[in-house]
Amino acid sequence: MGVSPDGSRVYVANRSSSTVSVIDTATNSVIGTVKVGKGPRAVVITPDGSRAYAANSNDSVSVIDTATNTVVDTFAVDPQPEKGDHYMAVGSDGTVYVVDTKDRVLRVITVS
Repeated sequence: MGVSPDGSRVYVANRSSSTVSVIDTATNSVIGTVKVGKGPRAVVITPDGSRAYAANSNDSVSVIDTATNTVVDTFAVDPQPEKGDHYMAVGSDGTVYVVDTKDRVLRVITVS
């Protein structure tokens, strides 16, 4: 799961339903559900809070606009994430890092 920089939202990967739940931390209630790629395993948020990235097990990363809670882009990630656990991080410049632990591969997504 990922937490917005201001702590007001939590984004939770729901592997079995291929969605990301958006939770309002003030009420601890789900305020949105975003359909992403198959079997998301990890979610990270950009430093400015404008985007959430979900690593999916169908060899993709979904980009969620956090203002609208909609998928605005999808990036292919190879090898397939279902081969191992995936960990993600976002740099201060918005660069997204995706690690596949089984194949020991690091993928870098530079967002302009």
